[in-house]
Amino acid sequence: MNRRTFLTSAAALAGGLAGCLGGGSGSGTESEYQTLDVGDEQVPLVPVDESHTWHQETDTKFVDARGQRQYDEAHITDAVLSTARRVEDWSKSRQDDPTDEWSQDQRIVCYCRCPHHLSSLRAGELIAEGYEDVYAIDEGFGAWIDNGYPTTGSASNASFEIRGQSDPADAGKYAWASHEASDQQEAVPIADDGSYQMTLHFSGLSSTSPIDLRTPSYELTAPLSDLTEGVVDESLA
Repeated sequence: MNRRTFLTSAAALAGGLAGCLGGGSGSGTESEYQTLDVGDEQVPLVPVDESHTWHQETDTKFVDARGQRQYDEAHITDAVLSTARRVEDWSKSRQDDPTDEWSQDQRIVCYCRCPHHLSSLRAGELIAEGYEDVYAIDEGFGAWIDNGYPTTGSASNASFEIRGQSDPADAGKYAWASHEASDQQEAVPIADDGSYQMTLHFSGLSSTSPIDLRTPSYELTAPLSDLTEGVVDESLA
């Protein structure tokens, strides 16, 4: 996953770059966002304070890219749930997704808590579908909560660290962890050396809760305690 600086101006937007950043401010001043390359799409990362300003203006749609339980527990007020998927699944149709009813020039802000791995995946898919004004919150939902911004529900402080090793050939692809019974998920890009590290902000789990872990090189299901002790690799599969 490559991160670079994305620059645009009102003139450039009018010239056809709205598909990357859109016409959010309309101020005519140059705006600067970092972007992530996700599934060959450039996803702008908007600072959390700027996303809060957009939330106050009420003409921006917010998308929670996590799982159902995570959304039910706490989410940005008025956000909808539209879960992130693997890049290779983007071509598959979604059933009754709330974003289907939105116009393609609608400004959309995606978020997660990791801080922006799931959200950038969901944003990248929306951009690939033709939505023209899509962002992911750079600092994530945790920063939104810490700043006291409008939140429905109460987020759990539970977190679990997983360190793993995959094939270096998997670099830039994703490692996914999920708890199927509660529909909670997390994803993180794999580093150049094949390593990955993710923080699971999952609630309601015990040490024996089964976690599904998937990389391009292996898939396994193991108790949470097994995945948080030492480095996970294909030997557990």
